[in-house]
Amino acid sequence: MIKFINILIMILFLSISVRAESNNEARDLYFKSIKTSDDNERVELRKKIIEISPDSEYGLFSKAYLLVDDCGYHEDCSMRALDLYTDAIKINPTLTVAFANRGVTYQMLGKHYLAIDDFSEAIRLDSKFLLSYYNRSFSYFELKEYNLALKDCNDALKINPQFELALMIRPKIYDALEQYDNVINDCTESIRIYPKWAPAYELRAKAYKKLGLNAQAEKDEIMFERLKNK
Repeated sequence: MIKFINILIMILFLSISVRAESNNEARDLYFKSIKTSDDNERVELRKKIIEISPDSEYGLFSKAYLLVDDCGYHEDCSMRALDLYTDAIKINPTLTVAFANRGVTYQMLGKHYLAIDDFSEAIRLDSKFLLSYYNRSFSYFELKEYNLALKDCNDALKINPQFELALMIRPKIYDALEQYDNVINDCTESIRIYPKWAPAYELRAKAYKKLGLNAQAEKDEIMFERLKNK
């Protein structure tokens, strides 16, 4: 009887050891998938995570990611992805990107208040998480909370003055606030950094028109037409 119990304990110990080893490998692959800029590599890494540790926080996160990657943000897929991200967060409440991705999923469903909560938590966990500043700014913008949207853009640009997404949305926020001089200044800076970025010319042209500067507006409209399909 004692020998049988010892065998059971050994089996249990080995099972726990194997599970822990798989979880550690999944964690390493997860962080590698976060760091890569290659979309195909990211997908393959997350498929591997699911193979070796499907029920860990990294496996659940990867299932959610691949689900959305496969079928987009259709409501059914989004709701299933939300459940998976939530289960991953329950296991590991410090999984920053799970909060960020769940926030994007809420955002795509038009649930901006819930999205803001998740982006805020992602920023709390990583104060330099630029995408979450941008995404929270976008949700604030959609809710017409323009000053809060502006603050997030400004905070993101303090971290990285050339952060393209913040440079794209901030002129729109200034336009909503009717701060047309700031629209022009932002678009001019964006054009200096990204001279072929067509929307900056379009936004600046509209701001010039609001200020009665029609000649400058016409020049920007011409540039916008030249660049918009390139």
